Amino acid sequence: KTSEWAKIRLDFHPSPKQAEVLDSAAKYLMLCCNRQRGKTTTIALKSLHRALTIPNQSVRPGLKIRRVLGHQFSLKLDNGSQTFAVSPPSKCSTK
Repeated sequence: KTSEWAKIRLDFHPSPKQAEVLDSAAKYLMLCCNRQRGKTTTIALKSLHRALTIPNQSVRPGLKIRRVLGHQFSLKLDNGSQTFAVSPPSKCSTK
């Protein structure tokens, strides 16, 4: 479980909702909650865990920076995983 990994390896103790997100196997997640609820931290931990434990993933920790060819805001890890920074769309629909 990612939540257990975060506790053991990073001394991060997620709230029950954060643990639910960390341990979810869903391909896509939508988090709708108040500010300062730990959304960014939770998703960063989930991404880091995935990149470090599953080879050839597209997800950025503080490692030696190597870019993915053709992507300025990217990181390529030694195990073949890749992460990309993307901007949100300028207009978001609530419909």
